[in-house]
Amino acid sequence: STFDAISITSGNQDQSVIGRIISDSDLDSYNDIIDSFPQLYSQWDDWDSDGFGDNPSGVNSDDCIFQPGDSYRDQDGCPDFDGDGYSDIGDSFPSDTWQWNDTDGDGFGDNNHQEFDGWITNFSGNNWDDCPNQHGTSTKDASGCPDIDGDGYSDSFDQFVDDVTQWEDFDGDGYGDNPVGL
Repeated sequence: STFDAISITSGNQDQSVIGRIISDSDLDSYNDIIDSFPQLYSQWDDWDSDGFGDNPSGVNSDDCIFQPGDSYRDQDGCPDFDGDGYSDIGDSFPSDTWQWNDTDGDGFGDNNHQEFDGWITNFSGNNWDDCPNQHGTSTKDASGCPDIDGDGYSDSFDQFVDDVTQWEDFDGDGYGDNPVGL
């Protein structure tokens, strides 16, 4: 161990002190040299070096202590492959920056707009769901809405919901407009 002798003058009397002056800016009992967060009292270590502290009861704590990551919306400090702020574990679309949730589980994302820092832009996310609370497979007129006959048209648009070959009757004669349909 190395000890430094320093002199402290108090009034007219000199006293010799042996020891090392330790800098602990946040007063958490961890020397600033080894403290990963020298300005944050509740954190001092960051095992995976991702900027989120390892103390689970501290401010800005890491939910994935041994995996570096930059997620911050659902979990802090976990891997986020697509960079949308949602952890890969909590992201229904971990490789799609514009989608992260699928409420009805049909493979179409709930996000049909994107929000950045409180500002909403009218960007339609990739593979969005026009019926986010109803499981569906439609893809032609609307995405992710119920489609009983599986022709790609949502049941709300499809005038022939039980006929996979027909979906529209423009002239209203009761016969579908698709000439090759039934």
